[in-house]
Amino acid sequence: PPPPVFFFKTTPASALLRSLVGSERCIRDRLLTRASNAFENNQFVEPQGDNALTLYRAVLNLDPNNQRARNGIGSISEHFLRQARRELAAGEYGIAEQNLRIAAAIEPQNQTVLQLQQQLQERRQLAEKQQRLQAEAAAKKAEADNLASQQEMLNLQMKKLQEGL
Repeated sequence: PPPPVFFFKTTPASALLRSLVGSERCIRDRLLTRASNAFENNQFVEPQGDNALTLYRAVLNLDPNNQRARNGIGSISEHFLRQARRELAAGEYGIAEQNLRIAAAIEPQNQTVLQLQQQLQERRQLAEKQQRLQAEAAAKKAEADNLASQQEMLNLQMKKLQEGL
């Protein structure tokens, strides 16, 4: 084969450009296929470097307007938001927070992320207040039980005194 310099001298620039664009399209299509496969296998953000999010972002680096990649990233974010909603409803605030952090890292300006983060904070505050009130109520009940026990002891003493008369 002729040396690369010779190739460039004989190949029209438009043909060279077409071959480069064609190979970029091929790379983009392979990345999209790999990203779709990773998504279907629930490899949304792991393993590092070879997950749906990384692959969709690689497509956007090649083609910033690629709608399939944008939709894929949106679907990944929505997956973590669904998980966060489910965990919030179950009272699993730590897991919900992890899912919200991932969704926020994917789409920092997503209003749903911001709303769910606020809801998480409110739920945690309510849970803390509930626990505090329950602890206070338990302490009051223990105090009331103690007073009732003392009353019962006094009643027994009074009964013994009355029997002794």
